[in-house]
Amino acid sequence: CETVIDWPGLEARFSDRLPFVAKLLRSALDYYADTPDELDRRIAVGDLAGIGRIAHGLKSTGGNLMARRLRDAARQTDLEIQHHNADEALRLAGELHGLLRALLAESRRWLEARHEEKSTEERTKDQQP
Repeated sequence: CETVIDWPGLEARFSDRLPFVAKLLRSALDYYADTPDELDRRIAVGDLAGIGRIAHGLKSTGGNLMARRLRDAARQTDLEIQHHNADEALRLAGELHGLLRALLAESRRWLEARHEEKSTEERTKDQQP
């Protein structure tokens, strides 16, 4: 199963700062919570300027979170809009939409798993004599 986020790469990059990774993921979840629906609306009406603004923001987010496919799709979407290639920009925006949804779902799962690990660790500590 291929993921959008390179989890081993992200965890290695911030190996000693996993709480910071959690903060980055929570920030992305908060900031982009409504973006898939907004992107849907903008694709439906062919709003290339609006799609471009979203794609531009996702380039850096994709880079920060080691989500290369998202970053690359955002970069290419932005480029196609700059070159007035509407059909290709809209096709790529649809791909970007799917990648963003996957990134948000992966982020939620990672945060939930870390929360479960912490809860298990705390219960284990409490049970030790």
